[in-house]
Amino acid sequence: MKTLFLVNPLAGKVKDPEQVTSLIQSVYQKAGQSCEVQSINFDELDLMMAEIRSSSFQRIFAVGGDGTINAVASRLIGSDKAMGVIPGGSGNGLGRHLGMSVQMEKAIEEAPRLIEQKVDTGLFGGHAFVNLAGIGLDAAVAQGFSQAKSRGLLPYIQESAKGLLKRKSVDLSIQVGEEWQHFQGVIGVTVANGTQWGFDAKIAGGASLTDGLLDVRVIHRFPLVATPPILMRLFTGTLQDSNYVTSFKTSALHIHAAPLDWIQVDGEPQPAPEELTAKVIPQSLKLLAPPGVTL
Repeated sequence: MKTLFLVNPLAGKVKDPEQVTSLIQSVYQKAGQSCEVQSINFDELDLMMAEIRSSSFQRIFAVGGDGTINAVASRLIGSDKAMGVIPGGSGNGLGRHLGMSVQMEKAIEEAPRLIEQKVDTGLFGGHAFVNLAGIGLDAAVAQGFSQAKSRGLLPYIQESAKGLLKRKSVDLSIQVGEEWQHFQGVIGVTVANGTQWGFDAKIAGGASLTDGLLDVRVIHRFPLVATPPILMRLFTGTLQDSNYVTSFKTSALHIHAAPLDWIQVDGEPQPAPEELTAKVIPQSLKLLAPPGVTL
């Protein structure tokens, strides 16, 4: 079984790419398996991934944050390659959902024992995602976090606090099939395939990568005094039970709102398209996860 590790040398936890390479090679040598390690050059990623799709590698691991994972996974959707995740960023939302250790060394040690499962992916505003996407508050946080001078939990909290303090509410409509739902005073909409933004902030507790559905969370404007209980629900995976959140599942939707500046896709900000649609692509990616984990 041929395995390839693609390492983002700029990822937050990849402080020494050569040391990471040595650790990967040592772990696989002890496991009696072969592997190769390459650094990601994002300027040439399309060509790199096209060659990988036609190669004899069977397992492709992305070593980096959620943005790195999205960059690799989105180019493996529909292929016969199995995708693995080594959390090396800050929030590591998908890695946490998969039950992977967020300590990179331990995640690498787990890698040879992971098993393959088919999972859903999604499209949001024309961009592929594995974990989640959204508009409003989480898009603003993603945009601010991408420009922060440092990474980690503290800058994330700071950007989240800024987003809450500067939050702007909008009126919007969401079409599911032939039915339209109209919402007033919305500060964010998250379309989730996985459960969390990262840092164990479970925006969509109970979401599944394998149910053929997207979990939608419409977050309504709430008084600042309600922030502590909402945060408690966020970190316990019960946000859907809040009176300030509307939740539903669907395989596709269309959001009609005033023009937006940004959306976020797997934690990465993207310019908002004119038409904002989302849909699930069932069983479209082979994903590697620890044995016994429910996806």
